[in-house]
Formats: sequence, C-alpha cells, structure tokens
Amino acid sequence: MCILFFKFDPRPVSKNAYRLILAANRDEYYHRPSKSADFWDNSGEILSGLDMEEGKEGGSWLGISKKGKMA
Repeated sequence: MCILFFKFDPRPVSKNAYRLILAANRDEYYHRPSKSADFWDNSGEILSGLDMEEGKEGGSWLGISKKGKMA
C-alpha cells in the first residue's frame, strides 16, 4: 500500500511559492527491489521509479509526464 499527501494551490500568494507539494511513501516490503526515479528509456517522456521485483518488473507507484500528467 502506498500513501500520498499533497497540497495544491492554483494561485500561490507569491512567485516563490509552490503550486504543488507532494510527498509519497511506498510502504510495502522495504527491501523490494526498485529503480530510483528517472526518465523511462523507451520514450523519455515519463519520470517515475520502477518496480524491479521478479515477475512485476516495470510497474510504478507514482509517475509524471513531461506534459504534467500524474498517475
């Protein structure tokens, strides 16, 4: 199970404020093999971590595209 916290402010009060603050925790088996967040090799359009557990390789728990879509 993963936990996700976020705060979204579409109109921040200053130019230095963040519109999105995101914190996520992948709280499954701690030593489950994974790759750190990086752009995917095949397209370079998606940034996410990747599950590397045998039989589940390539899955992800949180990612974002260069166009700003998040899943």
